[in-house]
Amino acid sequence: MDTDESAVLRRTPGPGGVQDSSGPGPDIVDTLAYPISPDYVKSWTAVRGLCELIANALDEDLQARVGWADGVLTIADDGPGIPEEGLILGYSSKTTQQIGQFGEGKKLAMLILARSPQIGAVRCDTVGYGFTPTVQPHRLLGGLIPSRSAQGTEVLVYHLFRTDRTRGTTITVACPQQLAAEAIGRFRALTEPGYTPPGIPRGLRARREARPGLDRRRARQHRPQLPGLLRPATD
Repeated sequence: MDTDESAVLRRTPGPGGVQDSSGPGPDIVDTLAYPISPDYVKSWTAVRGLCELIANALDEDLQARVGWADGVLTIADDGPGIPEEGLILGYSSKTTQQIGQFGEGKKLAMLILARSPQIGAVRCDTVGYGFTPTVQPHRLLGGLIPSRSAQGTEVLVYHLFRTDRTRGTTITVACPQQLAAEAIGRFRALTEPGYTPPGIPRGLRARREARPGLDRRRARQHRPQLPGLLRPATD
């Protein structure tokens, strides 16, 4: 796999688009690749991917911090970090009180965000390591294997690097303010200070509210109004 730094950073030019990433990237020491059909979870939107990452953070830390500034959405928690098993398909350490017990949501979110032309560089820093996801087209054995669709496969690649972190996970996503606002606005736990649903763990309720079936009017009603959480809309 190509682990050149240029493959790690993705940019989308144009007015109102994703901010350009600058500065040197991390020193990539390993890669982890998942071959995936180009049609897999094709119905997922970038907002749904962002919601999945936010919900994961709330599952780990009820005081998770989520905010957008200077073209970048930052999702940070003080949880135990993502263990090696968290990178393996079919393994999860989630409890029965948490949604997504197979642990695939984060991987799917990374796939969707790496695919999306609305999203720029994505980076995850966690305990002991970090990664940047990219999606690369691929034909097995250079196309020598017969294919019914002739579209080949996509490969979700985690470009791994080392960190000195001892706790917590921070995910940064270069994206337009509108996408960040829509994702954050689906979580009452983030938009209503002190909000705790009766009888339901906060992280669990937050994830349920972020599902695609969320009532649109309720989502708009709970858009962020907290100072400093998101910049006021300019359009």
